[in-house]
Amino acid sequence: MGTINCAPTIKILIIRLKVNLSLNTKLLGYLITLLFFHNAVAYSAIIDKIDKLLADSSLSEASVGIAIYDINTDSVIFDHESDRLLTPASNLKLFTTAAALQILGPSFRFKTSFYVNGVGDDKGILQGDLDVHGGGDPLISGRFRSSVTEILGFWADSLKSRGIKEIDGKLVAGNKLYMSPEIGPAWSWDDLSYWYACPVSALSFNDNCVDLKFFPGKRVGDSARIEINPSTKYITIHNNAITVAAESSFTLDY
Repeated sequence: MGTINCAPTIKILIIRLKVNLSLNTKLLGYLITLLFFHNAVAYSAIIDKIDKLLADSSLSEASVGIAIYDINTDSVIFDHESDRLLTPASNLKLFTTAAALQILGPSFRFKTSFYVNGVGDDKGILQGDLDVHGGGDPLISGRFRSSVTEILGFWADSLKSRGIKEIDGKLVAGNKLYMSPEIGPAWSWDDLSYWYACPVSALSFNDNCVDLKFFPGKRVGDSARIEINPSTKYITIHNNAITVAAESSFTLDY
């Protein structure tokens, strides 16, 4: 469970709560309000409201874990089953991003390095290998670009401007910067086929995914057409999808 500063004197731990929207909104509102009141009377009044919400019968089957600390006094302001093991949802991204901004700074840039292992001739041909060492850049992809491969074109243009027009050797990908497991030990096995559970790597291309596009055939019963982007021989598609009538259920899962 991670922590991050949320106010000058308050530290709040990650909270995950699945209840009805109205109750969830009220509880979140009280917790946020608690961050900005720095006296015992205000704390007590808001904590009473939080306790009443947590006692609501609609939470009888819910799992709630909350811990709020005053970082000046290193004391607990509020605690409710904070030792309960919970799996954070996507709200964890807020804390990850905030921690990265605090530790790395807003001007940080990921660096992908290119190393030449050989010599170039007067025709611009590299007689040797080109090593590409990843620095964890998550945007070697089509995100915020006109195509998935646009950044590869930028790299090729940069190499060409440095006199390398052709490589008579190997293209070596280096992804050893991150030594931790590529797949989280607590990830669900039935999530591993989905894009959001792709392995983590210091040198990732297109989020380590292949994008699929589905197109119906000309007639009901025809095979569907599937396009992959970027085009690659790395994967093989076994297409059993068929075209069905309009307004029918979409049953593909990928």
